[in-house]
Amino acid sequence: MTSRARLAAAALGCAAAAAAPWVLDAYTIAIATSAVVAILVAAGAQLLTRLHLPSLGQAAYLGTGAYAAATAAAYGVTDAAVQLAAAIAVAAGMAAAVGVAVARTRGTVFMLATLAIGELAHTAAARTGEGLSAPAATLAGRWVLDRDGETYLWAIGCALPLLAALAWLSRGRTGLIWQALADHEPRAAAAGHWAAAYIWAAYVTAAAAAGAAGALLVAAHRYVGPADMAFDVSALALLATIIGQRSLTATCAAAAAIVAARDLLGAHLPGHSPLLLGAVFLTAAYLTSRRHTPATSP
Repeated sequence: MTSRARLAAAALGCAAAAAAPWVLDAYTIAIATSAVVAILVAAGAQLLTRLHLPSLGQAAYLGTGAYAAATAAAYGVTDAAVQLAAAIAVAAGMAAAVGVAVARTRGTVFMLATLAIGELAHTAAARTGEGLSAPAATLAGRWVLDRDGETYLWAIGCALPLLAALAWLSRGRTGLIWQALADHEPRAAAAGHWAAAYIWAAYVTAAAAAGAAGALLVAAHRYVGPADMAFDVSALALLATIIGQRSLTATCAAAAAIVAARDLLGAHLPGHSPLLLGAVFLTAAYLTSRRHTPATSP
């Protein structure tokens, strides 16, 4: 596909996304907003997976950002943009602190370390109570985001530039160094690149994306609770990165498809949502194994 065709496809997709509130019902729009949240979490996880660092702790930063936004709202800061900035800052700050140790781990140890962080954050949230409620967010002190279509458009309007920033970062000089670390870390280190520092930066960036998703979650649901930091949130984000592999676009599409299978199709098949997700997991594992299995001649 040429660059002009890609731009045309992207423009068409953005136009379709913007028109959704006038075409779809409120329930479907609410699911679409949840898909946007899942896409941001998966996009951050995909950045780490490209470095061969599968993370199972992104839900911790989703919840951290959501609690930061809800706390700001509880103290009277209802501006959605301020809540978004606060969520990103708090999630990135937490990741910057714990990332000093996490960035020195690799492979399975990294995955287990992030799993531990996610479970500790979930346990801490569960011990604080049932959750936090938040009033409807506002924009510029005038517009109140109290309808599903409005919160969806706000989520889309925030997610698109954030995803574009991630794509730009991955294709720039920092992205090239990340790719060099993924291909052969000792060689990249011998070239003068500080591996732990660049991995720390990727970890903080992924956490910031999840924190932004947390702010959008609060704007849409006006509530955050321990369930929003559960293990399955991180697992589904990792599943989307497995399906998408090195493609950010494919990862985002996979995250949206997973949410649709869980919430949209699950509504038509009550009680079978876990079965649908299990089928997606097995299909992804099968296709991934075939993708990495070399062809043998008879």
